[in-house]
Amino acid sequence: MQARVAAAFGGLLAVLAAAPAAGKDAAGGGDWIEDGALCLRIAPERDGAGRLRAAALREPHYRVGVRRPHHGCQDVDGAPIVADALAAHLDALRESAERAAQLGCATGFSLSVDEAQTPQLLAQGCDAAAKAPAPVHSAGSNSAVDAAAPVQRIDPLARWHALRDRLQPDGLRIDGAWDRDRAGNRSDSELHLRGKAHWQGGPHRIELELEHQQRRRDGALRKNQQLGSLSWNADFGQHWFVQTELQLERDRVNIESYSLDYLLTQVASGVGPRWRPHPSLELRLAAQWYRLRLSLLDLGASVYADGPAAFAQAHWRPLPRLSLSADARLARWPDGSDGLDLNAELLFDLSRTTGLGLRREINRNTASLNRADEDDVELFLRYRF
Repeated sequence: MQARVAAAFGGLLAVLAAAPAAGKDAAGGGDWIEDGALCLRIAPERDGAGRLRAAALREPHYRVGVRRPHHGCQDVDGAPIVADALAAHLDALRESAERAAQLGCATGFSLSVDEAQTPQLLAQGCDAAAKAPAPVHSAGSNSAVDAAAPVQRIDPLARWHALRDRLQPDGLRIDGAWDRDRAGNRSDSELHLRGKAHWQGGPHRIELELEHQQRRRDGALRKNQQLGSLSWNADFGQHWFVQTELQLERDRVNIESYSLDYLLTQVASGVGPRWRPHPSLELRLAAQWYRLRLSLLDLGASVYADGPAAFAQAHWRPLPRLSLSADARLARWPDGSDGLDLNAELLFDLSRTTGLGLRREINRNTASLNRADEDDVELFLRYRF
């Protein structure tokens, strides 16, 4: 009885939604419900003149189709199924559609309904081994496709699209800053570009950042530095997180009369607490252990060091368009001295994609050969994709 009432209520909603759309096809109005492998929407029946049938109030039909890879449900032309038949076979239909996608034949399957209103997937354009019907068993069945069916070749293009979708970042931005300074007969100019992408999946977050800094004095190149960092963060429990970060720095350094090409590699990993005292404020603090390698590429020599470090990070958004973020790392070097690396930025969102920010970078006795002791302030323009 409850199922009938629910079905009637669904049909009434469908009537109200489709009433002004008399010019539409027999599928009725309303949006498709996308379920990954399947598409579903209520489709009340109409008579030959396009008018809704009264039976649709008591026994609404549903239109079901197989979703093509990388397409929405608007392209689906599925078969109408009564509510009772759909409820009995929906899980099995989903399993069949998912198996079709695994076989690389999702575009070659269509949904068919026999006289007894039993839906099943039929192969149309796949290889011969996959052209056999993929029957839908009863609701209690554990398998929607014959387990003995051989695994088919997967379309390389479909695999590439699936891989591209997984690798597409959840956020991507580019920062640009340019500065020019004239003092007497001297002219200095500096270009700083930074790109950052992140991937978010549940408690896991991966961030990739690439930087390029170039400085010229009177037209001569004085600095041509490339930096990169890759970090992984994972939250666990209510107030804890783990972090691992890899940093790379490539540049040339002048030692007395020699100009040497170097590569600095740093790895730091740690665990610590996190707090969110306010929805707009988040704080993180971690105890880390670092290991670095300084390679002088011209000489073929390397120097290693490791030791403890502390990491702190803060994000605060006091206004919808204004945000403040900062991160700092304090490391203890093998000789007993300490090194500080601090980055803070204040960003104002000009639009959905652009922002204007102010960044402060402080480096004190850091491992970098060309940024060991710097204190820079720059105004930058940000573009988000």
